[in-house]
Order: sequence, then C-alpha cells, then structure tokens
Amino acid sequence: MDFEFSTLELSGAYMIRPMKYVDNCGYKFCIYDSDILSKSNFDIDFKKSTVYYSEFKSLRGIYYEKKPFNSLLLNVLSGSITVVVVDLRHDYETFYKYIKLEMTSDDACSLLIPRGCAYGFLTLSDYSCVEIKSDGKYSFDNLCVLSWNDCELNIDWGVDYLPIVCNDVASEKLS
Repeated sequence: MDFEFSTLELSGAYMIRPMKYVDNCGYKFCIYDSDILSKSNFDIDFKKSTVYYSEFKSLRGIYYEKKPFNSLLLNVLSGSITVVVVDLRHDYETFYKYIKLEMTSDDACSLLIPRGCAYGFLTLSDYSCVEIKSDGKYSFDNLCVLSWNDCELNIDWGVDYLPIVCNDVASEKLS
C-alpha cells in the first residue's frame, strides 16, 4: 500500500504517511489517491483545493464552517507548522478537546480532519505553503473563526512570541 494510516486522539482524525520512492534525483510520493482512500473505508470526495502561503509567526484560523461541515485533508507543501484541530461535535466525548501536531514538508504527511472539527495553523519556518482539500463547497458566508487564544480551549501553541493573526472574519469565543 502507498499509505500508512495512524489514528489520532480525535475520532475520525488520521495522520496519513505516504510511501516515499527515492531515486537518483531525490524522491517522490503521492499525497492523494481517491481509490486508496475508498479502499481504506474513507469515502470522501474532495471537491476543492486551497493553498495558503504564510510567513513566519502567521497564525491562520481556527477555522470552521457552519453546517454543513466539511472533511478536510491538510498537506504541508513547504516549511513547517503547528496545526491544531478542535472537536466541535456535541455528540462526541472529545467535544471541545483539541489535538496539536507539528508538520513539515519533509514529513510529507497529510492530516485528515473529520467533519465537525475546526482547524488552525501557525507557521514555524520562514514561510509555509499549506494545501487544504475540502469535500464541500466553500462559502465565505458560512466561515467562522474561533479565537486562537480562547481561555476555555487554553491551547498551548508552543511558542514564546505573539503570533500574527490572519483571520478572514472576526473571531469568536467558545463560552
């Protein structure tokens, strides 16, 4: 198989590690294959791909869309980031819990974010380029942003500086 799937602490969230094929010029790998996802019981039809270019200290999110929620596949194309995924699914025991991961382009991993979760990421390198695939149609009118420093979530971003917050809309607190 071309991918290894690792379960994460939030139900439905997975780290997907591709097989790297090394040759005399470097290496190559596949970041998405709908047939392999389907065979692995991930019946997700991604419809849109968005790329974010961000500079050092830039924090994007914590984004989610009002219903209908979308499944997402996040890939770091260059640089390194800390990504946070917050569970907003009322009927899950991980409701209002979050996971935090460091991802780099060298790792070549993808993060599968299930429907009903919010995400945000902080650029740790000089710049980052992050691709996010979505299985639903994006609607700016449905876009919501949780505050990156919400005291109820109490996210430790792991840095000793104040990030540059890049939000498309005004953020909100959970409480």
